[in-house]
Amino acid sequence: MIHLLLYLLSFLSPQEPEEVQSVPISLERYFNNKAASYSGEALNGGFDGAGRTYPSEENCLPTGSWKDKGVQFDLPRFWAGLQYDNIVAESQTIALPEPVEVSSLHLLVAGDWSDGASKEKILAEFTDGSSEELEVDVKNWWSIHWLNQGTIQCPYHFTSYKQKSYNSTQIHSVTLPVHSSASLGSIRLPARASLNALHVFAVTLTPSLRSIDPYRAVEVLNVEATSNWIDDHQRRAQIVKVSLRNPHSISAHSDVRAWIHEAISIDLRGLRAGWEVVKQGTVTRIPPGDYVDVEVLVQPVGGFRESKPWDRLGEIKVVATKSSRTRFTENTWTIGKVNGTGRLVRDWEHWRDDTTSLEFHQSPKWFDGAKFGIFIHWGLYSVPAWTNQGRYAEWYWYWLHQDGKHSETYNHHLDQYGPDVKYDDFIPSFDGSEFNATFWIDLFTSAGAKYFVLTTKHHDGFALFDTLDTSNRSTVSLGPGGRDYVRELFEAADRKGGIKKGTYFSMPEWFNPDYSRYGWQGWPGGLAKDIYHPGQLEPYTGHVPVDDYVDDLQLQQMRILSNLGSDIMWCDIGGANHTGLFASEWYRNTSKTGRQVAMNDRCGIAPDFSTPEYERFSTVQSGKWETCEGIDPYSFGYNKATKDSEYKSAKEIIHNLIDITSKNGNYLLNIGPTGEGKIIPVMIRNLLQAGRWLETHERAIYDTVPYPLLPELVLPSQNINLRFTRTTFSFFIIALMRPTSPVFTIPTRLPILPGDKIYLLSNKRQKSIDKRNGVARELELDWEFGKNEEQVKITVEENDTDEDSLAWVFEIRYQ
Repeated sequence: MIHLLLYLLSFLSPQEPEEVQSVPISLERYFNNKAASYSGEALNGGFDGAGRTYPSEENCLPTGSWKDKGVQFDLPRFWAGLQYDNIVAESQTIALPEPVEVSSLHLLVAGDWSDGASKEKILAEFTDGSSEELEVDVKNWWSIHWLNQGTIQCPYHFTSYKQKSYNSTQIHSVTLPVHSSASLGSIRLPARASLNALHVFAVTLTPSLRSIDPYRAVEVLNVEATSNWIDDHQRRAQIVKVSLRNPHSISAHSDVRAWIHEAISIDLRGLRAGWEVVKQGTVTRIPPGDYVDVEVLVQPVGGFRESKPWDRLGEIKVVATKSSRTRFTENTWTIGKVNGTGRLVRDWEHWRDDTTSLEFHQSPKWFDGAKFGIFIHWGLYSVPAWTNQGRYAEWYWYWLHQDGKHSETYNHHLDQYGPDVKYDDFIPSFDGSEFNATFWIDLFTSAGAKYFVLTTKHHDGFALFDTLDTSNRSTVSLGPGGRDYVRELFEAADRKGGIKKGTYFSMPEWFNPDYSRYGWQGWPGGLAKDIYHPGQLEPYTGHVPVDDYVDDLQLQQMRILSNLGSDIMWCDIGGANHTGLFASEWYRNTSKTGRQVAMNDRCGIAPDFSTPEYERFSTVQSGKWETCEGIDPYSFGYNKATKDSEYKSAKEIIHNLIDITSKNGNYLLNIGPTGEGKIIPVMIRNLLQAGRWLETHERAIYDTVPYPLLPELVLPSQNINLRFTRTTFSFFIIALMRPTSPVFTIPTRLPILPGDKIYLLSNKRQKSIDKRNGVARELELDWEFGKNEEQVKITVEENDTDEDSLAWVFEIRYQ
């Protein structure tokens, strides 16, 4: 067996660690905004135009030449002083020093809003006169609600009053694949947005290799020791992720010499004494311009030992092995915190209550592969179950006070219940008389969901679990029958198996008297004022006074949920918290039993995944994300005003899932049961229909990864609406519109080579079941290239495809 050592670009000095070639673009002459200050002095309105600034003296903002995951950036040499240090987008055109073909652009950016992200388009302009729009997800620089964890992080920022706001403040790294083989001449920034304007701190490009060189068909982008593990023969092995790229120009697509098209094993050499590779990674195909991640499993010799600190690697060599001639030369990488590439660990229980430790945690492998979960909003709000369209019904109590007299919510409540019925008077009606935990879990699994998230306590503070001595405001203390619905649902899930358990938990409570110490904006704390009886206050039934809301209620209730066996802590709103202490305990305790858990971006520190609501992207997102949205078009909680025809159909559910999966996301689809615990028939019907499609097409969804070169292809005039996913040995083409017949032409380059086979999954002509193994037979289809391999033509007869199918899947199997 010949060892093939991955090549690094030749311009680097042999004495330095080899890294991917990247070319920073000087932006200094385009700077027009001042982001940072020494002590809060804001030049021309500061970063956001409202006097806020990053801190320049906290050693959180890197200076000069700086690397992130192997990509070189040029940042200001000094952040203090009066000189501008970033660009606020105002339709500027940034010219490259010399036109060059590039495979990707890398940007350091931030949006200047404090509440949510937005999208912008950067225009790549090529020397042949063509152009390409590149979508940028503009994450905000700081937020109380949702923590968008950036590549660069500061512990606080300065307010307009020169005070320190101790909300983590970020700059984000964005990678934008470029799909043209023409030379890039310039990029044009978008116009200035009135909300969440795009700020650019640095731009770097990764050139393509125009000449075909089989010895340079792959290069290492990054090596990352992740926080994830697998148990290999009762020995825990840590996952090290190796990111690879084929630097060849996409114009070399038709020349197989520019491809990686045979199985190659990826090994790590030079590990410190006491560590060994127990399973090499495998890559089977990398076409020109493509990126892939490969997992290598490592262990300390003799297994993981207790009471040992975090360990780091020195220089290592990424080694590829195959049974043909030597192609590649040596590629050396350093794993260590300085490169932001993680750590090797000897003790999985060693988590500390600080950001440095907790930011190493990542979404577990099971979560990344699960793709589809069910969200359940069920609580007191499910009893009135009403709001005017376009809003959340679970905010009924809030709307009643926020909207004021003679609003639609005010009049609805007055008409339906009268002026003397308070929100807490709905407690006896929240009886769960039709709640059946086993039925719920069977429905979720039949729908194809791999996890669920139950709203255990919403902003009204009414809990569906035993809150012990922290509060009596719960179904256990006040509800009919004293039931612990969280425990019942979790026990049903454990009996069923194969589905993970998540807990939604509101960090603040709108009207808890003890939260007033921490109150802010829409979460003020303090008893609600009776809108129908001026001068009176509404009750907060079951309230138990505590000395400190965060210490004595919030933290303790999160611990209760973790002890019930939650696999996902799905917080909401954020605000004051002790999440660092909670997470360090939770990660330690679950690691002892071999459980890998996840925490979202609304808990206040070190998130594993982000959670946009009712959101989509057109490009692959580098970080793990999960879109949550209702089967109801507007609301999470059950809304009696929603008509059956308005709920998402099975086709909408599947199309959303496919689209989100192709962009590296998960789809958390919400249902809202009635106050009695009934899931209404239209929800059940649409979920089960979606589940039947997933049952026959599951391998195109679960445990797949995106295709970053082309996650989607939408050409309505050609009956083309495609998404793409892949695994190590297959590539999936998922059509959201019925394929044309007798020839389905896909007008783009795909990672397919002569000899590969294409199958139509769950086809109409051959849906017979092989009685010997119970597996539906697949239909192999003829195919050929068209137009210089820039098209793939698949022969598919009309009677091969079901007209009423939700989507159609073609699987390319590498040969």
